Amino acid sequence: MSGAKPKKPAAVALPGLPPGWRAVRLDRSRRGGDLQGIYLIEGLEGRIVLKVFGPKCGALRQLTARIDHGLTGRSAPDPVSRFRTEKRALEIWQRNGFDVFCVPENMPRLDIPAPYLAFEYVGGPTLKNYFRDVDTGLDAKLAVLKRFVPQWGRRHRAARRQSNRFLVQEHASFKHVLLGDDGRLVTFDFEEVFTRRHPLPFLIGREIAGYLRSLYRVANPSDFERYLDVILQRYRPLEFLSYPHRYFFRHPNLLLRRFHALMRRFPANRRHNSRYSVINRLQSRLEQKT
Repeated sequence: MSGAKPKKPAAVALPGLPPGWRAVRLDRSRRGGDLQGIYLIEGLEGRIVLKVFGPKCGALRQLTARIDHGLTGRSAPDPVSRFRTEKRALEIWQRNGFDVFCVPENMPRLDIPAPYLAFEYVGGPTLKNYFRDVDTGLDAKLAVLKRFVPQWGRRHRAARRQSNRFLVQEHASFKHVLLGDDGRLVTFDFEEVFTRRHPLPFLIGREIAGYLRSLYRVANPSDFERYLDVILQRYRPLEFLSYPHRYFFRHPNLLLRRFHALMRRFPANRRHNSRYSVINRLQSRLEQKT
């Protein structure tokens, strides 16, 4: 109703919280267990966020997910494995100087009957929402991208130098980068990682394609070339920007090359906003530049 005050989100019962603490569920898998999800907690001097790791789906779906992850070379999808993967990734990103949510100081141990991680609360939109906001000017959006891209390249260089797959996101999207009210660019969601079955350049190329596709889907189409200008100007080394095309169009493994050639024939992958189309746009600009 026009003029009405927005309703305060309803509290939910989260076992193991101290008396007087209030939990609001921010996100969860619709097929997941009762505890699995992201919670905003009020009860300390400030706010904290809890990520509770539970099953994301029913027993049959969990079994098929484990098989799928085994075939595609990803870390295990069970709650304990996802918790351990994310905890290790956070430590690696922090050790290498990349901004992630920090653990609050003096955080008491909670008796939640599931693995969980506690994070600082940071207000602000995701970059996905920021780039799609029609009330924000293009120059402001380009300024934020100019801050993001050099760190993006630095992280990929560190991943190659260390042969460290934990520095490459499995769920690559601007919906997993927060633009904090204080100006920070905080990356999150690290609960899965690819294994050594995949060459690291392919994983870097896959992440680059994921971010570009995420950006193309929310940006004004007429502005996308300007975004590519920023990426080509500020991402280093430029060689890494050729990885998406190399591995999705000219993969050294003949079987995978034919698989992607078949995938490109599907109607969904022939659309202008598909991963393959965006990779072609990047490669075309890269060839013009080099």
